[in-house]
Order: sequence, then structure tokens, then C-alpha cells
Amino acid sequence: MTSDQKIDTNQLSTSTNSLALKFDRLPILTGSENYRRWAGSWEIASDAMGLLEVLTGEMPKPEQSSENFKIWKNANKQLRGAILNAVDETLQTVVIDHQTAKEAWDQFKSRYDRETSNSTIDLLKSITNLSLKDGDDISDYLTLFNDSWNRLRNQSSSAKTPLAKAFQDLTSSEDAKGAFLLSSLPKSMKNVVDNPVTKELVSYGDVSAKLLDVSVNRKSSSTDDKAYNANKLEKKECSWCKARKYRFEGHLDTEYRKLKASQQKKKENKVANAAQASKSDNSDLMKNF
Repeated sequence: MTSDQKIDTNQLSTSTNSLALKFDRLPILTGSENYRRWAGSWEIASDAMGLLEVLTGEMPKPEQSSENFKIWKNANKQLRGAILNAVDETLQTVVIDHQTAKEAWDQFKSRYDRETSNSTIDLLKSITNLSLKDGDDISDYLTLFNDSWNRLRNQSSSAKTPLAKAFQDLTSSEDAKGAFLLSSLPKSMKNVVDNPVTKELVSYGDVSAKLLDVSVNRKSSSTDDKAYNANKLEKKECSWCKARKYRFEGHLDTEYRKLKASQQKKKENKVANAAQASKSDNSDLMKNF
């Protein structure tokens, strides 16, 4: 699209009005480790709203005398402001220093979308360093693992360096992906790994499905435990309160007796301390005579 071609006014106007609403759930750019996911998400979202050409520069800045200039300017302003909010605060100066969304977009691409041996190793480390901890949300962990794996796979699929190319077969294998996932599980889930059923599961899809089943069972068990404990609490009845038609559920009369005994002991200690203080004062008084 050239700057002389007519812009769809209705589409751009509607898109820019809903921009903040549509983009508020996109990832925040932090660096090379999540650039591809960030850029891909933005391309999809901006394309859906008819703004991709403005972002990538396929629709260049029109002349100020053009009937399209005001519409382009508004779209660029909205995109630039949205990008400012979609990057880590340490990267916001990149957006501030450029007057168009395309310039900022190109700067981030130049900075982070580079294939080197080190970047490939970093992506591999981001996978091997992953470890599911006890108590972690399994669904969230699977999302993190999948994103990390896809970043390495995407770089390998369009690789130019020999090292990155070497990972093409590995990252395209669902069996290898499943094996990496199983190796990242904690010892407490050893029964999942050693389970005869799990041993027959090789692909990532099979393993992740098994883990999601475990997650559902855990949540169900936790809910049952809470309900059981709540029922136990409700079954407590205080006979003293019940006889006097007070609220008697949820506690026991023994708790009152313990409270009374504790209060009585505090009272006795207070009296004893007062007596001791009085005795001490009298002793000091006698010494003065």
C-alpha cells in the first residue's frame, strides 16, 4: 500500500478507538527472550484491527496535504502509545525517541530479532532451566514451557547458522518435547513419570494431557479437603451456649473453660505481683527509719 492509496476510514477509526481494550492482554517486551512471542502477538492483534500496515510501514506516512494524513496520524499516535505501555520501562526510551510506531517497531526488531550462536544457546537454556516446583500451577507451567520451546523451534525453522539448524529436527519432534517436559518435573511427581501409563506416553501432547489430569485431581482434592474441614468445624457444639439458647455451633464449651482458666490465672498473677510490689515498698520505707 502506498501513501496515495485511500485508507479505509471506518475501519481505522473503529480500530483506534478499541485499541487499548484489544491490546491490554498482550505480553510485555522484556528482551530477546520473549521478543518473538511479543512481536507475533502484536502482528496478529494489529492485523485484526486493520493497523498492521501502519505498524510495519506498508502504509507509509502520507503527505500532510493528503486526505489520509489525519487518519494515519491518529492510528500512529494510538499505536505508539500502546507500544509504550507494552514494553518494559527500561525500553520505553526507544519508543519515546522515535516519532512513528514503525520506527520503534524496527528498532526493537533490529535489537532483538537476531540469530546468533549465543541467542540459540540462550533459548535452549531457557528450556533446560525450567523446573516445575511443588505447589506451582501446572497449567501455567505448561504455557511457560510451550512458549520457551516454540521460541527455539521458530528460530531453528528459519535458521541460517549451523548451530541453530542443528536444532531443527529436535524442536520439530513432539517426542523430544515430551521428554524435556518429563525431565523438568519435581521428585514429588515421580509417580507420574514412573506410572506404567505415563511410560507409554511419548509425545508432548500426551504428557501434557496427563499432567493436566493431575492438576484437575489436585484441585478437586483440595476442594474436598476444605469442605471436610468446614464440616468438622460446623459440627462443633457448645452445650453451655445451647442450654442458654445462645449461638452454640462452631465451638465447644471446653474452649470457654480454657479461656476462663487462663483469665483466672492472669488475675491471680496480677494480685500476686501487686502484693509483691507493696511488700517491696514497705521494705524500702523501713530502711529509711
